Amino acid sequence: MGLLFVVTLLDSPFKSARSAMMPDILTGERYVLGTAIAQTTLQVAMVSGYALGGLVVALLGVRAALLIDAATFAASALLVWFWVQHRPAAAVSAGGRPAGERHLKGIAAGMRLVFDDRTLRTLIVLGWLVAFYVVPMGLAAPYAASFHASLAIPISTGLVFAAGPFGTAVGAIVFGRIVPPAARQRWMGPLAIAACGVLLFCALQPDLAGALLIIAVSGACASYQVAANAAFVRAVPPEHRGQAFGLANGGMQVTQGLWIVLAGAVASSHLVTPATAIAISGGLGALLAAALAITWRRTYQPR
Repeated sequence: MGLLFVVTLLDSPFKSARSAMMPDILTGERYVLGTAIAQTTLQVAMVSGYALGGLVVALLGVRAALLIDAATFAASALLVWFWVQHRPAAAVSAGGRPAGERHLKGIAAGMRLVFDDRTLRTLIVLGWLVAFYVVPMGLAAPYAASFHASLAIPISTGLVFAAGPFGTAVGAIVFGRIVPPAARQRWMGPLAIAACGVLLFCALQPDLAGALLIIAVSGACASYQVAANAAFVRAVPPEHRGQAFGLANGGMQVTQGLWIVLAGAVASSHLVTPATAIAISGGLGALLAAALAITWRRTYQPR
């Protein structure tokens, strides 16, 4: 558990630096397409990893699966080290120092920048809605066990894990490549509501196939994050991009962790089933998404 905490702790700064640098490499519509391709690649890798991971656990056990996973991370580190071009910091402050070097003052400045601006505040909370629709992954093991399917529980668990990323990969391709830029902004609110709200169907206690379909549809609707990310980049001054993305990514990790712990506690209390806990999370997320969608519709100015 401690090792997993350290890995996750290092993940947020990496994502913040990468997110802050991307707009300098890809500009305009290329940024949206690049983000969609990156998300699709990530989700395809997650689908493959979760699905194959469940199979590996069923065949070789948890320890062997973790060792194989660690080896893939080591190979990834080597690929990044030797094949990814070194670049300077994404943005430099007026004093000639990277914004991140201002430490606590920089964090405070980033929070003021985001939460004092209604557009940025709305967009960052839209991003944090992931905490509500990612709950099926957090409850994947008990949810898979509740189906009593013919498949081994590790395999069923892997499929539950993989369903959301699969939907997101498909949604990112459609949303990023087919939907026009202006339409993406208009559909961002409705898709955010749907990403959470579709999980309400889990309350009907569907079988494994039905649950996988529901989670995949939720993941497809979560492609609104592509538009939210692009809008966030446009609204943040370049010199504060690292701070803003650091806050966005850090908050996303914290909200996911806390909400999944709470959902897990509710599901393990035996007061409700895992399916009901997922449906409750989706319903609450849909209500918040609806409020954010109304705010965004009043805030968004088409270009």
